[in-house]
Amino acid sequence: MLDEAEDVVLWSDYSLNSEIETVRALGEKAIKYGKKHKIIIMLDMGDLREGVWPDDIDDFIKEVLKIEGVEIKGFGTNLTCYGGVIPDEANLGRLTSIAMDMANKYSLDIEYISGGNSSSYYLLEDGRLPNGINNLRLGEVAILGRETAFGKK
Repeated sequence: MLDEAEDVVLWSDYSLNSEIETVRALGEKAIKYGKKHKIIIMLDMGDLREGVWPDDIDDFIKEVLKIEGVEIKGFGTNLTCYGGVIPDEANLGRLTSIAMDMANKYSLDIEYISGGNSSSYYLLEDGRLPNGINNLRLGEVAILGRETAFGKK
């Protein structure tokens, strides 16, 4: 939330973002504290929960690059939370492709391509996680021992 931008900059090095207003607030607070806050841009790959639409990513990046105090360090997505879209090689492959295209087009030093949450775990376990995905945000699988795509223990 916008009113949490200061805490985010003070207590974290990275944050996941999909709203330009939030990125502006993070940049403002980062400058105030003499920091460069690293952001991972979230893309909506069909789940309708959060993220920049892939068709809008160029314009979003152009706006972010104008904001002092922040640095684009990755791209991510969230699946299976709202729309029930199961992560697979196709949608995560598209995420990776978009991330690499944007990194090349804008000379971005990308550190992370975050391929989702506990619903992506089954792909990791099966050795099917697309090349380029180097981060998963695991919660339920770590805490409750259950992946969230199919409910497998």
